[in-house]
Amino acid sequence: MSGPADDASTFELAVLGAGVSGLCLARAMLRDEAGGPSLVLFDGARDDDALRTLSFWAEGPTGLDDLVTARWQTVLVVPDAGPAVRVDLGPYEYRTLFFADLQRAVKEALRAHPRHRVLDARVEAIEPAGPERVRVRSSLGDFEARWALDSRLRPSDLDGRLGPHAVRLRQHFFGALVEARAGRFDPSCATLMDFRAPGAPGRAFFYLLPLDASRALVELVSLDPLDRGDTEPLLAAYLRDRCAVSAFEVRAREAGSSP
Repeated sequence: MSGPADDASTFELAVLGAGVSGLCLARAMLRDEAGGPSLVLFDGARDDDALRTLSFWAEGPTGLDDLVTARWQTVLVVPDAGPAVRVDLGPYEYRTLFFADLQRAVKEALRAHPRHRVLDARVEAIEPAGPERVRVRSSLGDFEARWALDSRLRPSDLDGRLGPHAVRLRQHFFGALVEARAGRFDPSCATLMDFRAPGAPGRAFFYLLPLDASRALVELVSLDPLDRGDTEPLLAAYLRDRCAVSAFEVRAREAGSSP
């Protein structure tokens, strides 16, 4: 399991997709410098520089802590009417990192070892290639491996897992990484949900992750689709009215929806 690949197209592990699960598996394998398998990572998205924030709960150290941008032990939940609830997380922390940092760290580590490869290629098919072997057909040619992990998510994969009475909902989000020119953020507390969202479509809430006193990620989330032209003024009004940040620069934006 620790030997080099037989040739430039043969590996012990093929990871299909450079999303969170694929990157975390590759990162875990790379911790075993001497005995880790030869690995090829297929990245068909090539979205290294896009703003995508990853947040998670943790108690104690994790394998991602060196990439964490900010962490909080206190969070705020604000109903649309009534007092805000400030929650001390006790032994837990809420932590945030940038997806681009995770992707960059894993790719750089893979490229630093000759037995690994990173391919900017789309996977077209996976098929048997003999006993305990698979062949990955890609836009850059065919590659073989002993194991393959297909980490790509396709909406059709969920169809067979939903019962006849299931309701499929999508969470739509639009956010911005902002830097305050006038005003400041409180980096000791993250606003997990603020349901004071007048003008937003459907059932919606804001959340605010202050990275430091001058930078924060502010986002609007709704079960109804969001339009950027309508949402950006709502974000600006939220920063002004709820956070006392009257002037700011937008450093990056992120948007999307998830099931």
